[in-house]
Amino acid sequence: MNTNKDNDFDSTVEAYFNLLQFTYEVQISKADNKKYARAHFRLILFEKHPKLPRDSFFFDMLSKLFLHNYRLKRDSALINTFDQLYIIRERAELELSLLEEIYYESQEGSHALIQSNDIEKEYYLLSLDWHELTDLLALFLATRKLMVTYPKDETVNLYGLNEPLNDKTSYLKALPKKDHNHSFTRNQQLLAVYYLLMASEIKPRKSADITKYAELVNLIMGIPFTSIQNTDTYKKLKKAPLFLKDKFLLENLIFVQEYFKKANFSRAVDLIEIEIARTKRELQ
Repeated sequence: MNTNKDNDFDSTVEAYFNLLQFTYEVQISKADNKKYARAHFRLILFEKHPKLPRDSFFFDMLSKLFLHNYRLKRDSALINTFDQLYIIRERAELELSLLEEIYYESQEGSHALIQSNDIEKEYYLLSLDWHELTDLLALFLATRKLMVTYPKDETVNLYGLNEPLNDKTSYLKALPKKDHNHSFTRNQQLLAVYYLLMASEIKPRKSADITKYAELVNLIMGIPFTSIQNTDTYKKLKKAPLFLKDKFLLENLIFVQEYFKKANFSRAVDLIEIEIARTKRELQ
């Protein structure tokens, strides 16, 4: 049975479908070469709609999971997708940490594939809430349906405009060939910085305004940003350290605590131990 959210989602998909279809038909009616126009506007309105970040690894994983759930059971596709959103975020954060490593290592040379706005875009997408991601998925599904309604004409040459973009689905392929005995997710880094500052008596919402606190954390972690309120760091610090589900929080707390133990940072170790004990109680 459809929920209200499912009904709202279907209505949004239909609205996007009708709007894009109307725009497409109007543009075709104005064109001299109808066949060429159909191929061109199919490309820019459906295949590569500017609002859809198809070259984002976060959105790539999100949209694929949604299609998987949609093909299994349409009525519950949206809720089933968001039930697994935390898994996608974890994987995207790992990819993002690798992307940042490549980006900063490439500053000494030339690496045209990766730009700072690639990083900012992923952080922006990770910061989107349920409603914003739902809207993106509705637009995505509408364009998929329109591409079926208006099949691609392989005989039309759009002078290179229909060439695929550089493959940015995974930056693992671009990672330099080197061994890493220690690698960290963005969540682990954020927890480490959070407890480092907490142990130094610098506390969010108490020692400083949360925006200023988040700016400091982004500086320490080397995260570029345009608007601090739109960053994943800012949104997670508002809930820190409870920005992960208990099971994943426990795993990451234990991981981070080991590094403080090795550094003999007893104050941070004790603070993390308190949260570990609380999380274990919650899981019982």
